Amino acid sequence: MYYKLFEETNSYGNRGDLTPFITGFLWIIEKSIVRVKEDLKEKERLLEEYSRLLERLEAVDNRTDKSICYVLLQAALFSEDGATLAEIAGTLRKNERTIKTHINNIPSEYVCVDKSHRAHRFKLNLESLPLIASI
Repeated sequence: MYYKLFEETNSYGNRGDLTPFITGFLWIIEKSIVRVKEDLKEKERLLEEYSRLLERLEAVDNRTDKSICYVLLQAALFSEDGATLAEIAGTLRKNERTIKTHINNIPSEYVCVDKSHRAHRFKLNLESLPLIASI
C-alpha cells in the first residue's frame, strides 16, 4: 500500500499532488493504531485472567514469589525477550540476589529462562498455567 501511494504520487498525471499520499499514509497509521489497541486489550484481558490463576497457585505461596511471577507474567505477555534480573529487581525494589533466590524457589516449569543473552531473560511459562486452572 505504501509503495502504491508513492507510485501514485510520482505519476505524471498526479502532478505532484501529495493529497492521496498523505490521506493514504494517515489511513495506514490509523489501521496500525487500531490493531495495536486491539492487541493491547487482548493482552490486558489475558493479564487479568492469568493474574487470577497466579493468586490461586499453591506451588507459589510466598508473597515475593507471587510478585515475581506477576512481573514474569507481564514479561511473557508484553515483551519478546523477557525481563532481566536487574529489571525485575528494579520493578520490585529488591536486589538482584534476592530476586535470583526467589526465582529459584518458583517451580521450574513455571519459569522460562533465555540464556542466549549475557543477562539472562526470564518470563512466565504461560503454557504451564492452564494446567493449574484445572486443579
